[in-house]
Amino acid sequence: MASTSAAYALTTTAGAGSAVPYLPPSFVASGNYTVSPILGYRAGGLSNGLPVTTSRVLQAGISVVGNGPQQTSGIFVMTGDVFNDAVYGWTQTGAFQATTLLGTLQGASHASGTVSSLPSSITIDSNGLPTGSFGTNQNRFDGAPLSVYTPETAFTNAGGQQNYTFTQTSTRTTTPPGLGSDHPNALMTAYAGGILQTVTFNPSTALTGSSSAPIPISGVGSVFLQGNASRMGATFNVAAVPPVASGLLAAAVVASPPPPQFQSATFQFGSASPSDLTNTQGLNSSHSAYIDRTNFGARGATLYSNGVNVEISSVTDTNGMAFANSAGNTATSLSQTALLLVTANTVGANSAKFLSSISSTSVTPCTCEYTQWGFWSVDTFRTDQGRNIGYSDRGNLLTWVAGIPANAADIPTTGSATYTGHAVANISSNGSQYIAAGTFSNNVNFATRTGQVQVGGLDATNYSGTVNLQTGSAAFGGSLSSGASARNMSMSGQFFQGGPTNTTPLYGEMGGTISISGPNNYIGSGIFAGRKP
Repeated sequence: MASTSAAYALTTTAGAGSAVPYLPPSFVASGNYTVSPILGYRAGGLSNGLPVTTSRVLQAGISVVGNGPQQTSGIFVMTGDVFNDAVYGWTQTGAFQATTLLGTLQGASHASGTVSSLPSSITIDSNGLPTGSFGTNQNRFDGAPLSVYTPETAFTNAGGQQNYTFTQTSTRTTTPPGLGSDHPNALMTAYAGGILQTVTFNPSTALTGSSSAPIPISGVGSVFLQGNASRMGATFNVAAVPPVASGLLAAAVVASPPPPQFQSATFQFGSASPSDLTNTQGLNSSHSAYIDRTNFGARGATLYSNGVNVEISSVTDTNGMAFANSAGNTATSLSQTALLLVTANTVGANSAKFLSSISSTSVTPCTCEYTQWGFWSVDTFRTDQGRNIGYSDRGNLLTWVAGIPANAADIPTTGSATYTGHAVANISSNGSQYIAAGTFSNNVNFATRTGQVQVGGLDATNYSGTVNLQTGSAAFGGSLSSGASARNMSMSGQFFQGGPTNTTPLYGEMGGTISISGPNNYIGSGIFAGRKP
């Protein structure tokens, strides 16, 4: 589709007392946010068998200040729809999710709220995208058959729980060249990693609780881009790796037995499924926006019916108790989950400047074309109603990578090739959490089915080792060591298809997850991406 199908809008802020859209000053204390414009893609496609007259919008921002244990960081994602309401005419509605990590030994905090245009304030062009300027605030709008504005406040638990309001003004500007031009359907295999903590508290009496030790997680899933409806969806099936160790941070009160902690989850994002192209299941369409192959984002997936959003992600703890939102499950529930996902390109992180700023060496990102990577965050709230105990699983700036799988039959059995790119991981060192980057290279010998891998400058550590290609598969895995530091890395990934400029596009790119362990409670979990010429 032509780039003229995409829109570009600039948002200015007022009312929240912050220079960052939607977020209060207590949340953006880390500073130095890189904020994208509002990106939009025109109406089109089908939903429930009917033509879509809705366009999608996306805005995101990121802040990472410092390198190592003193680092602070934060991220937000806003997604929404622009549609013609029967009562108020053209209207933008959606919401934002955000997480932040403001200091050492502190778990992630979150902010969330709805984002709606002021009544009857939008005019559109022939693509169903806003023109001129219009205002937005935190009040909620539900379209027909409700067609109602409901006064609401945004919420954050950063620096103490608070409700707040904001006002924004969005102004249409010139569309950047090429924005929205690469807008196909695509089903990608995804890898996800990061570090979580479980907070345990009595939800009826306590505002804060005891935090578990950091928990490294890793897993696989999928990312689906639906071009005709400009929606996307993702599923990450993740688990604690290695098995969760009991025990709390020094500041917490140790319980006996230890409280149940995060063990595994199926986190679902967005509003598109490859098995339900017309969205008959009723996913809330405002929870994702797909602008082009390098710009897409989502909030947690929900089923929507008459103003009620039912979350569909699920979590299992170390006691084997499953928490999910299902009718008739009265003992346990999952609710108020803050989930977000966005590409690194949208927030300006797919750059040598960003990656080198969180590394001990110069890092150039993978020049991948089809393979994408980015960030995701989570802050669940799950309640054991029988015992009146609440649990919150929190992680900030976790990482994912996704690509179009290579076919095993297309992987050569002779010759060699070197794939280069980058690695990014969440690190916990003696309880201090931060994100770090390093270089990545994999010299693959297709005849011996091995790869010599080096990861350099990742939290001032160099790793090297051998990965082995699985027989009859495009997947590979292995272990890397760091020498004197006694830190070890496990790696699992696969070959992905490359883009049109790659000399061997059937297996031109690769990606996967890394897990790190070392002395003095050192752990890490993240992703890598690489490409051959």
